[in-house]
This record gives sequence, C-alpha cells and structure tokens, in this order.
Amino acid sequence: MEMQIVYEDFELKTKNRVLIGNKEQRISLSIRNKDYLYDEKSEFLFSQFGTMHMVSGLLPEKITLVNYKLEKRVGDFIKRMYKTSGKPFPKIISRRGDIPGISYLKQEVPPLDDKGVIVPFSSGKDSVYHFLNALKNKQSPHLVHIRNLNISCCSEEKKYAEKYAAWKKVRLDMVHLKNGTPRNGFETMKSRDMFLVALMIPYAFQYGARNIAIEGFGDETDFDLFSGQEKYMREFNQLLYALGFLIDIVWDDKKEWEILEIMIREYPLDLAHTNSCFSYPLLKDRMQKKIFWSKYPRFPFYEAQCGGCFKCFIINLARIAFDKKLRCSKKVLGRYVLRAEKWLTEKIRKKGSHYEDPTFLFVLRLAKEKVGL
Repeated sequence: MEMQIVYEDFELKTKNRVLIGNKEQRISLSIRNKDYLYDEKSEFLFSQFGTMHMVSGLLPEKITLVNYKLEKRVGDFIKRMYKTSGKPFPKIISRRGDIPGISYLKQEVPPLDDKGVIVPFSSGKDSVYHFLNALKNKQSPHLVHIRNLNISCCSEEKKYAEKYAAWKKVRLDMVHLKNGTPRNGFETMKSRDMFLVALMIPYAFQYGARNIAIEGFGDETDFDLFSGQEKYMREFNQLLYALGFLIDIVWDDKKEWEILEIMIREYPLDLAHTNSCFSYPLLKDRMQKKIFWSKYPRFPFYEAQCGGCFKCFIINLARIAFDKKLRCSKKVLGRYVLRAEKWLTEKIRKKGSHYEDPTFLFVLRLAKEKVGL
C-alpha cells in the first residue's frame, strides 16, 4: 500500500485514497486555530512528526511526499517505529520540495528556564497531577490542551479542561487539531505521545520553559506501542536535542494506582474535577440516566463520569480502596465492586488478555477487601 502525502500550511493530507477497513478514503491532519504559533520551528515540527502520526495508523509500505521532504533523522526515526511494529522499513521518496521550516536551525535558540513546565492537559487525572506536582515543586506550569487528539471523547476533554482551568483561574492554551491517524484508541500510541510533544514545543519556546511533562511509564507492559515505551521516548528526546530543540521531556514513573492514591488523599477536590472517562457524550448521558447512575443512586459519582467504562471503574474502585471519607454504604459499594468485576471478566473473555490491566486488577482486589467481599 502506498500513501501519498501533501504538505500545505500546517495541513497534511493524502493525495490518494487509502483503504481503511472496508472503505477507501483520504486522511487529513491540520491545525485549525489561527492563534497557534505559526513560525518556522512549529512548521518543521508539525510537518515532520505530523507525517509520523499520519502513517502510524496504517504503516504503508511506500510513503511518497508530494511537495516536501523529511529530515533524514526524522525519516530514520519513523523507520524505527516500523521496526518495533514488526513491519519492514517503508520506502520513503520525495517528488520535489524542501524540508518545511528547516531554516530555524540557523536561528539563535532562546534561553529556557528549568522552572518552566508545559503540561499537555487532557483534563484527566494524570495531567491534573502533573500540574499540581509542578506547583508543589515551585515550578511554573503552563496548560496546553490538544483538541481532537483522542477524537471519540474530545468534546468532553475540552469541556472539562476549560472548566478546570477556570476553577483554578489559570490560562489554558488550545491547539485545535483535525485528527490525522485512521486509528483511534490504543492504536494511536504508536506515535501519539511523540506528536503531542511536538505540538507542545512551540509553547515551551513561547513561555521559556525547558520541560514538557508527560504521563510516566510505571505501568509499561509488552502490550505498549512505540510512543508508550520509555526507551523510545528517551530516543525521541535525544532526536529533539540533535535537531536543536533543547527540550527535556519529563515524567514521573509512578504506577497508575499510586497516582490515584495521591490524588484521592491529597487532592480529592481536584480529582473530582477531572474527566477520566472514556465514554463519548451521548453514551455518557445514557449511562448516567438509564444504567449506572440510576442503579447506584447513592454512589458518589463524579460529574464527568459515566460510571461504567474502563477508566470510571478504575477510579471508583480506587476511591473505595483508598478514600477513608467516602460516604456510601458498604452494601451499595459492594454491589458496584461486583458489577466492575463482572464487566472486567466479560471483557477478558470476549476481547482477550489486553483487558487484564494490572491497575484494574489491583484496585479491584483492594476494593473487595475493603467492603468485605
């Protein structure tokens, strides 16, 4: 399969139709908002690592760049992504054109402050934790939300990112993205977190911040794809340095349950303002009105929760396990724990071992002990 990609002013699009499932269609990736930082650095980062994100969903055998070129080191890194996916190196050719924004290499790099931290802010528990942890360490965090990186629940992420920023009275910058990989969910992890960092770097230069804080790798397993593995993120950071972007990608390698325990015990109000839920708006509304909220009327669900998706179960089981101030009868809590266990057992039976999530299993065991099951 060949993918022909055209670059035009912060937009990447396939010239040819590619087979996605049973349909042939074109793919496009663009930044929509006019207030994005349109300079040579951001142009280079978007074109190069946007290309990586475009091809990650299908991993085509041949990539033809119609009017631009890839920087060789970026092309080699894309081939690295292919190798870890068990695919042969793609044939990458350029018909004509230059490397967009490459003249930034001749520019003087502005000084960056180690106290400055850019937080890619999804409104989920991990990004809220990074923000609070930066404040605790007396750093200066700047929140940047990328809309449409996770297209199924992007409107909810945006809604709660804005609500949290307003509650905390902090600035929230927004990148309006048109999603450009033909895979959603777990499959985006081949490239997602690296593309996310590439979109954050212009804000690091704007605010003079050396650090970009991302989710850690404490729960890394053999299932994790390219950008979800610590060693490849380190290689990516080395590549950025080699390209002249002296940015430090930082993370805290705590396990998910450890982050949850800290949030529950130290920042319970902040956790209540997160949107760690995987349901899209219409499904969330139905789950709240007809399924979970109606069947567990006395359970203290958070406003953003559907109550019965993968993420909601994990957070609520952790609350049952760790929150000593949780006001709810053991009878109701026990019913909810058993419902979560039944849901997970069914998912493992139907979908396989990918659902044997260590955090889910750990907090499920603790919650069962807490309510005497």
